[in-house]
Amino acid sequence: MNPRTCIVTRKEKSPDDMIRFVMDPDSNVVPDLKRKLPGRGVWVSNRRTLIEEAVAKNAFDRGFKGKVNADADLPDLVDQLLAKEALNVLALARKAGEAITGFMKVDGLVRSGEISVLIHASDASDDGKGKLAQGLRVSELDDVPVFDLFEGQKLDEVLGNANTVHVALTRGGLAKRFEAAMVRLMKYRGLTEN
Repeated sequence: MNPRTCIVTRKEKSPDDMIRFVMDPDSNVVPDLKRKLPGRGVWVSNRRTLIEEAVAKNAFDRGFKGKVNADADLPDLVDQLLAKEALNVLALARKAGEAITGFMKVDGLVRSGEISVLIHASDASDDGKGKLAQGLRVSELDDVPVFDLFEGQKLDEVLGNANTVHVALTRGGLAKRFEAAMVRLMKYRGLTEN
């Protein structure tokens, strides 16, 4: 896909590293995470701080070549949509039988090498996280991505469980989709270097 130019930094990047925005019929700026909405789009690099800057400096007006409504809560909306995107993939993994919960089951997947992604609740204890990290090291699975952005209560809602603390995604396409969605969210929040 052809590179796009960020309306804030003026740098060209791959669309995968950016967020597309369109204008609705009422001239409101709308995030288009899937890049499928009709109309002329403008692009901002996938960083919350840059979307905040675009709103503050009226970059969307320049991008759309006219007056548009870019609400101050637009950065929050994008964050919520990115988090929802990741959680929706996690819900699909549960329905497909690719999301396993419970410390003992997750530990078993770690030790068998059948794990693709490890998820901890953000409020999980260091003890449980440490034991699973040790299991990954012993099993030589240092490349397994580990995420801990969502509270246990949110994981409970998505997975239909009670007291979800640790989740393992088995090897499958949904694990890769979840990982990609989480990396996108982490980049947006400035939690990664790139």
